[in-house]
Amino acid sequence: QLEEQMERRLHESKQRMQQEFTTKFQHAVSAQAKTQSQQRIDDAVSTAVRNERQKSKEEMIRVRTGIQKILERERSLMKEQVRNTTAKVREWVVRQQRETMLEQARQLQEEAEKKFGGGR
Repeated sequence: QLEEQMERRLHESKQRMQQEFTTKFQHAVSAQAKTQSQQRIDDAVSTAVRNERQKSKEEMIRVRTGIQKILERERSLMKEQVRNTTAKVREWVVRQQRETMLEQARQLQEEAEKKFGGGR
């Protein structure tokens, strides 16, 4: 009977140890799986963030290029507008000068006629 008790205790001890090792092993496997899953998630997030940053950079380059083209076009239009306005102002100044000179010439002619032409 002592032998049976020893066998039973040995068997129970063996089962407890086996259960303990199994539990520890399962916890270790679970922890490793969790770590690997977390690493995959972290890698996926890092990749997604990197891709979005690259897309943002590319979009900013496209926007910047578009803005530069618009500014160049506006600058060109403004230069053309300044040239046109300058030409119109020149024409107006020339016309004003011509009218002023014609008016002065008429006045001089009238004065001359009064002084010299009145005796005819």
